[in-house]
Amino acid sequence: MNIFDLVTHYVTFRRTLGERCRTNEATLRAFCRFVGPQTAVAGIQAEAVAKFLAGTGPITSAWHGKYDFRPVYLLER
Repeated sequence: MNIFDLVTHYVTFRRTLGERCRTNEATLRAFCRFVGPQTAVAGIQAEAVAKFLAGTGPITSAWHGKYDFRPVYLLER
């Protein structure tokens, strides 16, 4: 399964539970773009997650939002 499909399934699931899931969806979609939407979930390394979380600029409130949400649960095998 690729990361795009997994994120789509996850967001759909959370919405069926009644959540709006907008911020988390935006974070997950950004992660998809970062690693490539067709990347296999099994092929995502911890280094890619760390680079995504690190970003390119100074630490901001957006960084804290990404870090607090950490998409590492997607990587559990």
